[in-house]
Amino acid sequence: MPSTPPCPPSALPRRAWLRWCGALTVAAATAGAPALWAQSGPIRLVSHGDTSGANANQYKPWIAGAQAVFDRANKSGGIGGRPIELLVRDTGGKPKAAEELTAKSLAEDKAVAFFGFGGGPVVKAVLPLIDKAQMPMVASFSGADELRGVTPFMFHIRPGFKVEVERIARQMQSMGLKRVAVAAIDRPIGTAGVAQIEKLKPQSGIEWMTVPFKEGRSDMDAAVATLVKAAPQAILVLAPSGPGVELIDRTKKAGYNGSWYGLSVLGASYAHEKLGDRARGIVLTQTSPLPAAKTPFIRDDFSKLMAQAGIQHPQVEHVEGYIAARVMLEALKRAGPKVDSAAVVKAMESLRNFDLGGYTVDFGPDKHDGANSVFLTMIARDGKLVE
Repeated sequence: MPSTPPCPPSALPRRAWLRWCGALTVAAATAGAPALWAQSGPIRLVSHGDTSGANANQYKPWIAGAQAVFDRANKSGGIGGRPIELLVRDTGGKPKAAEELTAKSLAEDKAVAFFGFGGGPVVKAVLPLIDKAQMPMVASFSGADELRGVTPFMFHIRPGFKVEVERIARQMQSMGLKRVAVAAIDRPIGTAGVAQIEKLKPQSGIEWMTVPFKEGRSDMDAAVATLVKAAPQAILVLAPSGPGVELIDRTKKAGYNGSWYGLSVLGASYAHEKLGDRARGIVLTQTSPLPAAKTPFIRDDFSKLMAQAGIQHPQVEHVEGYIAARVMLEALKRAGPKVDSAAVVKAMESLRNFDLGGYTVDFGPDKHDGANSVFLTMIARDGKLVE
């Protein structure tokens, strides 16, 4: 059973955190728990994610960016006079903990939607629960392609991994790279990324070499040795932050001096924290604009809101959380003050070409992937991202 995390994490406002004490139990009544509760108090959203593990440095700023949007809405009266309440709980990145938390939430929280769950293994673990309860899940903190199209109750704002891989492959082609190794972890991010590379091979003009690896030390040792011996021009890492950055660290120490590429989940802040100045030059995809971008919503709203919220140095994850909350807020407005889960689903499907200010999401009854924008960035001095 997961332990109760410290309250509150430094990146989260205190009101965003609900502390559960004692052992977590899977409520026997969950299978029949109604997801379509009507509420007269706060409009409640629930987020289960990693606030204490390897992905915490991405998830916590994501939540902080979202909370700033909801706080501003509440100061203006919420939704028809009802405040929006975001409950955040720590899974430690463990699927079993997420399953237990989610079962208990469905039985007790009376939420209208799940929001910002992450990452991929966590979301996969709770899918049967949300599907049976008909509980909408909006803006999961995962790009796993295997999570798309499997339930009518999930709405994705973050593009899938295959979109990120395709963007990197195009960049490599434009740079004239000819020999690239793909270090793919034995997880959905690795399998989905390799599958996309296979589709791109014929027209890429690149000789791709796939090097699978797991998190175990002996297995990673073998992958590092293979990468160093092959000496490709560049290595694309298909792995989340913890094992992905460890692989980079060990391969660099073993003598590899080529270029590095990774997907957004590799995490720029985590890479800089673990690698220091050796993280400079790593190219990463991002699924939202950078905090310093000239996109209208960044200039006209995001930057001011983050300053008002006391967030002095916003990260790209703050932007992504802000975008997700803006979308969620619009859906709640359209659903109205008597919102329930069914109304959230209907409202999300009504968000056709919804423009936040230079960034558009597009949902529909048969379209639950709302965005496909991917941006290329590089880790620069002091861990900052530049385009």
